[in-house]
Amino acid sequence: NILSEFEMVSGLRVNFAKSAMMCFNVKPQDQLEASKILGIPIASKLVKYLGVKITKNMQKLFEQNYKEIWKGIRVKMKLWGKRKESISTRIALLKMFLIPKLTYFFYVLPWHVPEYILKKWQGDIDRFVFASKKPRTANKYRYQRIQDGGWGIPNVVWYYEAYQLRHLMIWLVGEKGADLGWIERENLEVVGGKVGLFDRKKKKKVGNKLSTFTGPIWVWEKWKKEFFSESISPYKNVVL
Repeated sequence: NILSEFEMVSGLRVNFAKSAMMCFNVKPQDQLEASKILGIPIASKLVKYLGVKITKNMQKLFEQNYKEIWKGIRVKMKLWGKRKESISTRIALLKMFLIPKLTYFFYVLPWHVPEYILKKWQGDIDRFVFASKKPRTANKYRYQRIQDGGWGIPNVVWYYEAYQLRHLMIWLVGEKGADLGWIERENLEVVGGKVGLFDRKKKKKVGNKLSTFTGPIWVWEKWKKEFFSESISPYKNVVL
């Protein structure tokens, strides 16, 4: 079959023993035939790829990924919270062992996480850092960088928004442009002047085509007036 031919040409081999197949809009008999030919079991609900659970029901992506990873982080914070550690040590534990697990999903899974949930997670982090005691510092000093005179406590909302905006930058200007951290308007091909985000009719027309990109779009809507030009829009990159 084509996968065997691909292996012969490229030298890259598919590990069928660790593979599963998820079918969308395929007749049951065709699914069984494909499974028999390839020797791959049919996954009825989800498959796991690079640590991300890809569900057949897209609405369950948040529950199967973000909720599960936060559940594990909370267990760790509860266990470590019983130890008598300094505030700086607790912040270091968060940055080295716990927050990277969450930011990985922010990076690979551009899905909308409601702001009230992010703030709830942030509350859990603050309680862990201050050992469930009331903090005596203002919020801006808690999350400010250490080199700027702050505590440097990880801010989940900021992490989430930064990663989601990076997804949009890649979409608009490519990987190289996103890594620069800014946009050159000359590099964007704008057709017909102002388009996209500020055109309600086009936004409505795009509709469900952005369903798997809801996280970046939500963050864009929040910060568009402060950081972005009206001539730059993610909506114009959608093929209708």
